Amino acid sequence: MTISEKQISLITVDIVIINYNTPELVENAIRSIRDNSTIDTIITVVDNGSTDNSCEYIRNHCKDVSLIEMGYNSGFATAVNAGVNQVNSDIVFIMNSDIELKNNVITIVIDKLLSDIDAVLACPKLLNEDGSLQAAVVPTPNLFTELTNRSLARKRLNTDMIQTSSVDSVVGPCMAVKTKEFHKLNGFDEDFFFFFEETDFCKRIKDSNKKILFVPEAKLVHFQGKSADKTPAAARIQFNLSRYHYFMKHFGIMQSLILFLGCFIRLFFNISGTFLIAVIMPFKKKYRSKLSTYIILWIWHLLLLIPKWGMNKK
Repeated sequence: MTISEKQISLITVDIVIINYNTPELVENAIRSIRDNSTIDTIITVVDNGSTDNSCEYIRNHCKDVSLIEMGYNSGFATAVNAGVNQVNSDIVFIMNSDIELKNNVITIVIDKLLSDIDAVLACPKLLNEDGSLQAAVVPTPNLFTELTNRSLARKRLNTDMIQTSSVDSVVGPCMAVKTKEFHKLNGFDEDFFFFFEETDFCKRIKDSNKKILFVPEAKLVHFQGKSADKTPAAARIQFNLSRYHYFMKHFGIMQSLILFLGCFIRLFFNISGTFLIAVIMPFKKKYRSKLSTYIILWIWHLLLLIPKWGMNKK
């Protein structure tokens, strides 16, 4: 069953965009939404304590947009909840600032989401800037995926890239959610400052016997990691903090300890291998940067994750 254009036009849709020091990307995302949408949308930008001129820029360049100023870097999950709590729509799209719609994503995704009574969340196909495919569907994390190669686990999923299908988990640069269901699940877990908040939300959807849809007919570009790339070591530490929190929450202390030991050992081998490459090719800056990040991560593990070296300084 599909929803007609007339039916979709009666649906109220809100879009919540999270910004942290990327005002030009916000402007580009809003332009692409308006250029590629056939239905009216209400756009809210949540500024997560940007340290640049983001708020002023958005007020001056992005007309007819609501701006919520958190006043501090509250983390992605908290910012999303703050934005969604302000909307009254049937469907809310949660978006990163670093996206660009390539077709009528809004209508296509709404059609699929409303056509399935058990569906709670839907995600479009993600593309890299050069048009190549970016991973949107990911396996539910477990010790195997986290201690081996994540890309191998993704390849084993055999995701349908032509037709809409039900999946276990997706990444979160653009997610459409039924607003009532979002609130029933108590929104995002705000103990996740950054990373894994959408993974946790997807697991709670599946645990409640509801569906997550991957909609490859809808396409957008994701300019991946523009905020996190500015602080690579802090971002990797934050990723690991969120991963440990996810494992403690869903799998308990024993699997979390196994994950910790496995990551500690793996980092030692990463340092050794990257050091050799950096010595052989000293002119390659990226290997020196990788080595530095691995060493910081290893020391942080050695200090039992105590130093606040992640993106959340609180």
